[in-house]
Amino acid sequence: KTSRSSIWLFSEDRTSLICVDLYDLPRRTHTSGATLEVADYPAYFAALDKEPILAARDARSDPRSREFKDGYLEPLGITSMLDASIRLGGKVAGVLCMEHTGEPRDWSLEEQNGVGSLADMVALAIEAQQRRRTQNELVAARDAAEAKRFWADRKRLGAIAARTNAFKLNEDVVLPLPALAEFARWIEREN
Repeated sequence: KTSRSSIWLFSEDRTSLICVDLYDLPRRTHTSGATLEVADYPAYFAALDKEPILAARDARSDPRSREFKDGYLEPLGITSMLDASIRLGGKVAGVLCMEHTGEPRDWSLEEQNGVGSLADMVALAIEAQQRRRTQNELVAARDAAEAKRFWADRKRLGAIAARTNAFKLNEDVVLPLPALAEFARWIEREN
C-alpha cells in the first residue's frame, strides 16, 4: 500500500505536468488539476527521460527527486517515491506516482515491476482512447463528405430535370416527366 497514488500527463506544449487523478488513501479522496512546471524540476524530468522507473527511498535527498522537497514532499509528509514513466511513441507522456508517508521505504523489485506494468497499461489505455477519437473523427469526416456529395448530386439532378423536363434516376436512366406516373405504376405492378 502507498499513501498516495496519482497519474500525471504532460501539457500539450510539454512545459508542465498536470495531475489527471490523485488518490489519497488516508483521506479516501480523489483530486486532480495540480500542475508542476517542468522548468522547476529539471533533475527529475531528466531522470524520468532516462529511467523508466524512479525508486527513491529517501525522496527528500535523492538527487532525482529532492527538487520537490520544500514545495511538495515535506508539506505532504512524503518520504519515499516510486514513479514510472508513461511512454507514448517512445516519448515520456506522463508519470504514474506512488508516494509513501512515514518512515522511508525500500521499494521491492516486485513493486517496481508492478508500477512499471501499471504505467504501461495506462499508456495502452491512452493509446486506445486516442485511436477511438481518431476513428470517430474519420467517421464524422466521411459522413460529412458523403452528405456533401449526396446533396451535390441532388442539386445536379435537379438542374438536369429543370433543363430537360425529365427526372434522372441515376447516370443511365432519365424519365421524361410525363412518363413518371406510368413508371410509378409499372414499379407497383412489378413489386
